[in-house]
Amino acid sequence: MQQTLPILLCASVFSLNCNTMAQAQARPTTNYSRNFNASQIEARQGKFPTLMVWPGAGLTVNLSGLANEYVKQIWLDDPSKLTLDYAGNLCVALPCAGGVKVLHLKRITGLQFQNLPATSLTTLTVVTLSQQGERIYKFILTYGKGRPQYLVANLLPTVASKPSSLPRLTLTSQTTNRGIPLSPERIALYEKGLTRAQQELNTTTKNRLVLTRVELFLEDLKTGYGEEEARGRNNLSQDTLERILQLGTQSEAVN
Repeated sequence: MQQTLPILLCASVFSLNCNTMAQAQARPTTNYSRNFNASQIEARQGKFPTLMVWPGAGLTVNLSGLANEYVKQIWLDDPSKLTLDYAGNLCVALPCAGGVKVLHLKRITGLQFQNLPATSLTTLTVVTLSQQGERIYKFILTYGKGRPQYLVANLLPTVASKPSSLPRLTLTSQTTNRGIPLSPERIALYEKGLTRAQQELNTTTKNRLVLTRVELFLEDLKTGYGEEEARGRNNLSQDTLERILQLGTQSEAVN
């Protein structure tokens, strides 16, 4: 990225050598990009990096380094302070020609959406598609002030190294924050309730946003988060989850 450097005026009153000042100014002072290992920030890993967006600068999320992955879906949970733009077409099925590889976020003057609360931070979810299936990447977005610290977030593939001798760990049990076992039956009840809600309530933009958060809530449950923690991570009300469980119970009764 080319940087435009300000002009420095040399004056004897400062007792500074002009060549010394020019050399100091020529040194880069800011790294305008951040790099992330894609395999480490997948939603199933539960490690969501925090990105900041500054006014007048924007933030580019660059997936060009993921050669075989194409963006299938994007969700910005709170669109009141940011716009999301991209070039190309979302990839709904393989093979993808000219698929989306770069996303751009830009700060805007705050907007108000009916029944959608404004928050001090939000989340960006990116679903990609490849021959290996779908991958979900999730970022926490915050809002910066002043000079931007970086302008680009690069998602990079995992660099192949010598094979690891450690086995992949899997969760054998799941517990809530209160230590109460979270049974597979309860997770299945949430899934049935979500399916019914998607069939009956997926009629407004607000409902679609809420149901998207419920999907991510379920992903968190399956990776071992407790109900309370998963609910907080996805900004869902207890009433919403009780309604999903109620729909799941009704579905079981019908079947």
